[in-house]
Parts: sequence; structure tokens; C-alpha cells
Amino acid sequence: MEKFYWVPLLAMVVAAPMILGKVPPNRIYGFRTPSTLESPDVWYPANRVAGWFLLAGASLSLCFNLALKWISPDWPPGRVESWMEFGLGFPLVASCVACVFYLRRL
Repeated sequence: MEKFYWVPLLAMVVAAPMILGKVPPNRIYGFRTPSTLESPDVWYPANRVAGWFLLAGASLSLCFNLALKWISPDWPPGRVESWMEFGLGFPLVASCVACVFYLRRL
């Protein structure tokens, strides 16, 4: 059950350097597309936006799972875990999709 808490926390830690503009252009870590890799002028703003979206998704995920654990102490463990899996995956995936759509407009 701990993975439902440490994965969003890890995503928050990963998002912080992106938001602060501390991640230089590279092929491993950051919001990597052909256009962001071509120019630092595109890389840093795109990664800042991606970091904010990732932070928002991770925060929603963590809050959802903490609230679910708090309001459902008498639920069967399998039911809680399935809802927590949804609470872990959906906000993070939704934030990534929203980031892609937002950055396509730039």
C-alpha cells in the first residue's frame, strides 16, 4: 500500500527541478520532444510547464489516496487498493496528457 504514497511523492521530487529550470537539455530527464531538444529557449519553458502539470497530478494523486484511506477504513483491502490504483494512475496520466495538449499550442 505504501506505493500509493511514495510514487506521487517521487513525482513531486522529479517535478521540482523542472519547475525551477535546473534540468539542462538532455535525452533522459525532462519533457523531451524534437523541438525542446533543439533549443534551450524552448526546453526551459516547456519543462517548467511540464513540471507544474506533473506536480499538480502528483498532488491530486496523493490527496486522493490519503483521503480514500481516511474515509474507507472498513472497506475490504482489495477494494481500497483498486481505487488507490485509479487514484495513482489517473491524475498522473491526465496531467501528462494535459501537458502535451497545452504545449502543442505553443
